[in-house]
Amino acid sequence: MASDGEAVRLVFDASGILGFDHSEVRMVGDILSYFEKSDHKLIMCSENLYECHLALRSALKKSSVTSEVKVSEDVFKQVKAICHLTAPVGPNDYKCIATAIEQKADFLVSNDYGLIKAANVCRNQGQGKFRVLTPVSLLFYMYRKHRELFDWKPSLIGAVKFYHEVEVPRVFHGVTKLNFTERDTRQVFTPYATHIYDTLKTVNPV
Repeated sequence: MASDGEAVRLVFDASGILGFDHSEVRMVGDILSYFEKSDHKLIMCSENLYECHLALRSALKKSSVTSEVKVSEDVFKQVKAICHLTAPVGPNDYKCIATAIEQKADFLVSNDYGLIKAANVCRNQGQGKFRVLTPVSLLFYMYRKHRELFDWKPSLIGAVKFYHEVEVPRVFHGVTKLNFTERDTRQVFTPYATHIYDTLKTVNPV
């Protein structure tokens, strides 16, 4: 983790930021503003950044908190070698994990559960000291870290919007088209219930 005086480094994959740009969520500006005021850095490898549409990519590039980086081929190959049997994902997902390792990230932010599984496999192999955050976990982290910048209401509103606009359609598609299991569905729902309960508990302790 970043020590006192050092910026907190968060590596995002495309899914980690695209949901916040949904037309009914619109929280990218809030996140960038928070990062600017609280000494956080948003890091993306070029491949992940160019998965974002042009307007979002331009907004990210214009921000002083965003860094676009290249991934070394050696680290990419190392990540792929660790993950390809137990948690295979796409090349850009391996590059996101490699970025987190190479940039000594404090957090990796993703809404892709395949990538999250692969990232945890790498961590269990001693590759990287980052923690994995889903978008809703990021909102709770922001609230808990700097409540003066990000109050409980925008944290909860953001979580509910993200859940309604991004996750519900994904679960519906998964259940009806992709044979989501009960475990798959619970994996999506649980973080939101936990976030809402934990946030409200800090406002009015039980």
